[in-house]
Amino acid sequence: MATGERRDLAAFERVNWERIEEPEQAGVRWGAFAATVFGLVATFAYTTVGGAAARVPTVDVFAGAVRWVAPTALDVAYVLLAVVFLFAFVLPVAENWRRVALRTKVFGVLATALGVAFAYDYYYLAPDPTFDSVQIPIYGRLYWDVYGVEWVFVFSLLVFACFVLGRLFDDLDRTRLYLRRLKDHPTGAFAFAYVAFFVLGGGFGNAVVGMPSTFKQTDGGYETFSHQPPAPVSTPVGTTDLFTLLLAGVIAFGIVLALYNRVERVRDPLGLAATAVAVGVLTFLAVRFAMYDFLEFGPAVGVGEGQACAGEVSNSRCYGTWENPLGTNYVGKSVLALLFVGFRVSLEVALITSMIMLPIATLVGTFAGYTGGIADDSITGYIDIQQTIPAFVAYIVLSYVFGRSLFLLILVFGLLSWGGAARLVRSEVVQRREAEFVTAARAAGADDRRIMRTHILPNVSNTVLTSVTRRIPMLILAEAAIAYLSLNDIMVISLGESIANGLNNFPTAWWVSTELTLALALVVLSFSLLGDALRDVLDPRGDA
Repeated sequence: MATGERRDLAAFERVNWERIEEPEQAGVRWGAFAATVFGLVATFAYTTVGGAAARVPTVDVFAGAVRWVAPTALDVAYVLLAVVFLFAFVLPVAENWRRVALRTKVFGVLATALGVAFAYDYYYLAPDPTFDSVQIPIYGRLYWDVYGVEWVFVFSLLVFACFVLGRLFDDLDRTRLYLRRLKDHPTGAFAFAYVAFFVLGGGFGNAVVGMPSTFKQTDGGYETFSHQPPAPVSTPVGTTDLFTLLLAGVIAFGIVLALYNRVERVRDPLGLAATAVAVGVLTFLAVRFAMYDFLEFGPAVGVGEGQACAGEVSNSRCYGTWENPLGTNYVGKSVLALLFVGFRVSLEVALITSMIMLPIATLVGTFAGYTGGIADDSITGYIDIQQTIPAFVAYIVLSYVFGRSLFLLILVFGLLSWGGAARLVRSEVVQRREAEFVTAARAAGADDRRIMRTHILPNVSNTVLTSVTRRIPMLILAEAAIAYLSLNDIMVISLGESIANGLNNFPTAWWVSTELTLALALVVLSFSLLGDALRDVLDPRGDA
């Protein structure tokens, strides 16, 4: 028997067939859910049609009083989401508390706490900041007004941690196997490392380096940052800016990695060290020549009389400082801080959109592939029509109707970009719906819903995860392109917007757009390489 079939049968054997039936409370639960939804819709219709006098009572928990309010459509949507979460997740988990996985319990508790925190912020704190001057020993005083997209971002992080990373702990032996495969895949391993830097930088980078600002606080007040290039580094061939050195290092690393994958002698430790030194020196000289002699950028920027320079001035040329290692833009904002802010926006787009695409693609593809017939034809037909609508164009059109916002961008791309992943899941399900373990489960009395949930979904999760990972570069590039064209929310500092602003002073301030463009390109390349690596690492045909 093939290894993949043994894994499927192992999943089949772990099922407790004595408890295969759904709880009897399910019918009562869904009836109560329908009644609650009907009551919400009726209440909203009453307040909408009834005019200014139409109000509904609400309980102010903190004041201990009853308030009469007219709920808006957004209020009804939030309450409806809470009702769906209660009936579709909380009650089923409570009824089957001993049978559900630990990560599901943790998710339920944390998601409920997050929902309560959001309700408190939305109904009681707004427009006051969520965290106002909270003392933190390492980072000083935290002032953070959490807005809508960030609440969704935190929820997406929770979903990712519990249902993507959490699955790694279900079968530790298989997780170790995946890690060994990734370790033996050098390109994928280093792509994973840069993706980890992207995630950590987007999540916590600005907590370390601070937010982009044109001034800094001093003992006597505030001091304005000056326009400066990257920090200088002394080398045997002369002073070099930090960015040129890093660029040479990245190119040299890519060359050495390619040689390591293709040349047997390079894999020897001595041969690897010699190759790294030779390639590093030659690459540094070539990059330095291209930057300084061919492009005429230089490690310093010209400074005239009366112009401020935070670093050393030599021959009317201003050098950078290590306080802003990657330099500052034309108004004195740190490029490193702009980089991490841009990473944060790209991370929010990538993660939230993926968390929208992943469940939709999985559920739709599984249902279409398993049921077949007219349902399959209708769903695949809809996917064909949906894929003819460019999400980029749809966002531009809708932004003129609803206004420019990061949430609208995420919603449009999340709802219009799952078709390709759903098709892959459907193909995988069509191959597995007549497999032996599915036939055995059906013969044992399992209904179609339980078969899809318990036996089909676990075997197609790797496919949809790989597919969604490969679509993340497109999402990041689309968000950067929209910001570059000034079609984004101007209050959101995106990589695309920072690159466009840097080009306004190019080539005088050559480092701003160059550094941010390279960082964006590396993010896109790393996600693409990581997607290819995951396709190989998660392939069940490679099981031993």
